[in-house]
Amino acid sequence: MIFTFAVLFHLGLSLEPRSMAAAEKFPKPTIWAEPESVITKGLSVAIFCFGTQEVQKYYLYKKGSLKPLTIQTSLEPGNKANFSIPVITEYHAGLYYCCYHSPSGLSECSDILELVVTGFYSKPNISALPSSLVTSGGKVTLQCSSHQGYGRYILTKEGEQNVSWTQDSQKEPNGHFVALFPVGPVTSKHRWAFRCYGYYERTSQMWSMPSETLQLHLADSHSQDHTVENLIRMAVAGLVLVVLGILLFEAQNSQRTHQDSGWRKSCMVLLGKLPPVSRSSTMLPAVLSLLCSGFLLLQNTWAQVGVFDKPTLSAWPSSLVPIGEHVTLKCLSQLGFEVFRLFKENEVHNLEFQNIILRHSFDINPMTMAHVGTYRCQSFEPNDPYKFSEISESLLIIVTGLYRKPSLLALPAPPIKSGAMMTLKCCSEAMFETFILVVNRKDVNESHLYLVGKPYTGGFQANISLSPVTSAHAGTYRCYGSSSQHSYVWSDPSDPLDMVVTVPDASNSSYHFNLTQGSVMKDYTLENSIRMGVAGLVLLILLIILAEAWRNHRSTAG
Repeated sequence: MIFTFAVLFHLGLSLEPRSMAAAEKFPKPTIWAEPESVITKGLSVAIFCFGTQEVQKYYLYKKGSLKPLTIQTSLEPGNKANFSIPVITEYHAGLYYCCYHSPSGLSECSDILELVVTGFYSKPNISALPSSLVTSGGKVTLQCSSHQGYGRYILTKEGEQNVSWTQDSQKEPNGHFVALFPVGPVTSKHRWAFRCYGYYERTSQMWSMPSETLQLHLADSHSQDHTVENLIRMAVAGLVLVVLGILLFEAQNSQRTHQDSGWRKSCMVLLGKLPPVSRSSTMLPAVLSLLCSGFLLLQNTWAQVGVFDKPTLSAWPSSLVPIGEHVTLKCLSQLGFEVFRLFKENEVHNLEFQNIILRHSFDINPMTMAHVGTYRCQSFEPNDPYKFSEISESLLIIVTGLYRKPSLLALPAPPIKSGAMMTLKCCSEAMFETFILVVNRKDVNESHLYLVGKPYTGGFQANISLSPVTSAHAGTYRCYGSSSQHSYVWSDPSDPLDMVVTVPDASNSSYHFNLTQGSVMKDYTLENSIRMGVAGLVLLILLIILAEAWRNHRSTAG
């Protein structure tokens, strides 16, 4: 026994130097895939392994298996092995590595090759925030999103192999899974075209179909930033008003003293040493010119300051549209723009709703499943492609009536006293994973609250408690049901539930039930009109006073 152990120990020592020498003499092979390692299912792909000139056999392994998938002894020119996969499927996705055998022994194994197969799930959406039009050197955020529960997204840049970014997804209140990718600075040296894929964490080598290609476009930075331009206008306008104030002061002073010498002295200070007749004959036209210049400059400045304000996109009669009915999308600008660009976010493949040019409104009739989604609009000047607004806030268009209506119950039933507690229950026999509580209140935008459906005996339900109930809760409530697979497709609405609060509580009048999705855009049209009107009135008063002072001075001098 001792002799056997000694022999084995000696053999081990004698083999060790040979193994180390073999590892130094025969480096690990190189592995790659052609045409690429990210391949669409159903296509063919070849995995190549390359070692040294003395290779006799190549072994291809898939991580997770101790045995080689295949052994190849018939080598191609260049002493490399070609492991061909004629039709790639989900079973081929994974991590691969290869080794080779030579007369001196087995080599080290290659680095890992990740073979990704795409096309298993529906493609995600890709969009640029705030816009795909970017100034040179600027930055933009790319958004990948889908109603599928993808755990991660991969953003790839076209034209550059092995250039990609990975981000974990985040679930939004509307049920979508979203990931944001900051990109930039954007320059003209490269092609800025992107796609994104989604995958589930448990199958990280099986990706979705690719999104549509998103192309970033460069815009002239000077066409977007009017800051310096506007500051110059404001300064000139302020200077005009100062000059008008000085002229008015001197004119009034001259009228009080009735001294022609004082008037001429003031004019000489302001206008320079000119003959008296020239000063008298040219003062009023100069004042009128200054007034007109000041008014036009102020008007132009206020117009330029708001050029890039967001327009407002709304749906009439509602963004919740029964199947087969109609809806009108309206885009309004506070600056009076009449031409708009409407697009359906993340739906580049649907050309009917991409980059529609319209004047104020666009009708969808009849409403179908193809029309659901997120819409935005942008105002622009047709004669100047570089004058455009920011993109509006998103407008979500929902189709309803695809499923049977759920029930909405209130415990206790209305009317209810202010300060009490109430529970609202949405329930249905259908397997709704999400319930949406829609609230309509007087003088308040329609509010949506998404509730998670939970199974119970006889179906699914979701509950929400209101405590304490105040006058702010008064309104009409309806409940809809939806599936996480189709978050833009809702059921018929439940029967309306009128919430009546019997004792208004004035002390809680400022309390609001926080159901609003997104922010409400403020309309500055009235404010801007008031400002313009006041500015015009001030200039008109100055003109009247100066004209009256000039007339009195002429009559006094005469």
